[in-house]
Amino acid sequence: MDKTILQVNAISKAFFGNEVLRNVSFAIQPGEVYALIGENGAGKSTLMKIIVGEYRQDAGTMLLAGQPLMAANPAAALGLGIAIVHQELNPIPDMSISDNLFIGREISRLGLVNEKAQLEKSRKILAGLNLSLNPRLRMRQLSIAQMQMVEIAKVVSFGAKVIILDEPTSAITEGETRDLFRTIRLLTGQGVAVIYITHKLDELYSVADRIGVLRDGELVHEDTPANTTKEKMISAMVGREISALFPSRTVAPGEVVLSLRGVSQAGRFSDVSFDLRHQEILGI
Repeated sequence: MDKTILQVNAISKAFFGNEVLRNVSFAIQPGEVYALIGENGAGKSTLMKIIVGEYRQDAGTMLLAGQPLMAANPAAALGLGIAIVHQELNPIPDMSISDNLFIGREISRLGLVNEKAQLEKSRKILAGLNLSLNPRLRMRQLSIAQMQMVEIAKVVSFGAKVIILDEPTSAITEGETRDLFRTIRLLTGQGVAVIYITHKLDELYSVADRIGVLRDGELVHEDTPANTTKEKMISAMVGREISALFPSRTVAPGEVVLSLRGVSQAGRFSDVSFDLRHQEILGI
C-alpha cells in the first residue's frame, strides 16, 4: 500500500517566457525528511510557493495523501495540512507567544478572548514540542531560534502533515541547530513529513533521510546521505566536477578601501579597528 503523503508530478513553471521549473517530480513519505538543495536561482523557492498555493504551476499535478492538491493560497494550504516556515520570520513582536499562536483563531467566550483557555492550550502546544517557554512572554523577548520554534509549534497546532523549513539554520547557533534537529525528529516520529531547504551541506548528514538536487529548474539527482558525498552534491548542483572546493590562489592585496578605528556601540561592541584592502577577503 502506497503511504506517500506528498506527490509532486512533472511540475513546470515559467515567468515571462523564462522557464524556472521543468518537469520536477518527487514523493515524500510520512515521517521523512526530504532535503532540497541547489544554487540560488535553481527553483527551490518557486517550487515551495507552488506547493503552498502562492504560485500556480503551468503544468503538472500534486497529490496530498492521494487527493489532488490545489490550494488557492498559503492559508488554504495550511488548512489542508501543508505549512511553510520562512527564513524571514514575521512574528508580531509586542504580542505574547500565546497571542501569536492563536492570531486569527482566538479562543473566545461571550465575544471576548478567553485568555485563560488560550494560555492553557498554548502551554500544551509548546509542551508537545518539549518547549519550556512561558506563553505570556512577548515575542520580542525571544531569540531567533525560539521564535522559529514558536512558528513551528503554530503550524503543528493546525495539524500540519507536511512542513517546509526554508533555510532554518541560517541565523541560529550550532547548539540551537541541534535543538532544531531534535524537534524535527520529534515531529517525524509523529508522522509529519518535512521538506528541508538548506545551503549547509554538512548538516544534511544529521537531519536528512533523502536529498534532492535542483539545478536550473530540474531535479537532477536524488540520493540518501549515506550514499553520497558533499563533493557529489556540489557537482550535481553546478553541473560539473569540482576538483577543489577551495582552490589555492595568490592575490596581492591592494590599497585600503575601508578603515575602522575604535568603533563602538554601547552594549554591543567596543573599540573595533581593522583595514580592508582591495582584492582581499576579510573574515569576521
